[in-house]
Amino acid sequence: MTTPSVRSTVRAVGAIFLLAGASAGAVHAQTPAAGAALTEFPADAVPLSSQAIDERLRGQVYTGTTAAGVSFRATYNDSGYVFIDLSNGARDSGTWRVEKGKVCVEYRGKFPSGCSEMRASPTALFAKRENSTAVTAMQKQ
Repeated sequence: MTTPSVRSTVRAVGAIFLLAGASAGAVHAQTPAAGAALTEFPADAVPLSSQAIDERLRGQVYTGTTAAGVSFRATYNDSGYVFIDLSNGARDSGTWRVEKGKVCVEYRGKFPSGCSEMRASPTALFAKRENSTAVTAMQKQ
């Protein structure tokens, strides 16, 4: 059984990829206060086509911070697998795919699976999980 702090972190991670998401050291057009959670996409973040999402994620590593303040590193392999490591020691892996302008992840461990809308600004990639109000900013490494 997970502790309450890990459970809330896992939910926040789900917002990323979710990221997956998951999430993002949050970058915002107006640069919010450190640790401030985004609830809307920044004004300069534009929706991405399925092809653009695939091109941005495939074979790439992204880092960021979840709405709960936990930093993460997500590796999107060309093979369709994603690996995520959190600063609190939690980690998971699974498969990722792009469908209808969203990235969807099926985790194998404790993180919740699901899909996230993706948008991009000149400085970051943003993800908002279908069942979440948190927007996570991710930086390409």
